[in-house]
Amino acid sequence: MDLGFRGPKYTWTNCQEGQNLIKERLDRCLANLEWRDIFPEAEIVVEVMTSSDHAVLVLQLLGQHKQQLKRRNFRFEARWIHEPGYQEVFLEAWNNLSEEGDTWLQLGEKLSRCQASISRWRGRVHGSTSAAIKALQQKLNEEQGCETLWAAGELKKIQQDLES
Repeated sequence: MDLGFRGPKYTWTNCQEGQNLIKERLDRCLANLEWRDIFPEAEIVVEVMTSSDHAVLVLQLLGQHKQQLKRRNFRFEARWIHEPGYQEVFLEAWNNLSEEGDTWLQLGEKLSRCQASISRWRGRVHGSTSAAIKALQQKLNEEQGCETLWAAGELKKIQQDLES
């Protein structure tokens, strides 16, 4: 049986413009009754297409409402070191700890302090990156799901913004 989906209607496009544009739901997820009995809340989420002509299908076994919230991981972006204010924030956090205790404990405390300071700095300077990504994904989702012809130039711009 087809598991259905949540998200954009189409999972493939030929990326053409105007009357040459073709959009289809080619990609599907199938399961038999035994598998469905084991995972009754499983669902398929169709992600927006970014750089591929196929959408990503995500299998969520627990359903959308029962997934555990995960602690956000800190992700360092190398481009930050070239931005104004970064070095000052880093050095202040790194140098602003006592030199007491075990060397490894000191290192752990310095890294934790740097992570917290850089995260606050990033929020002030860049705002919410995840919010910007979600907004672009929503825009793509709306455009890719509509029945009318795509404005190929606008879609490519949104996709490029999302990639960057």
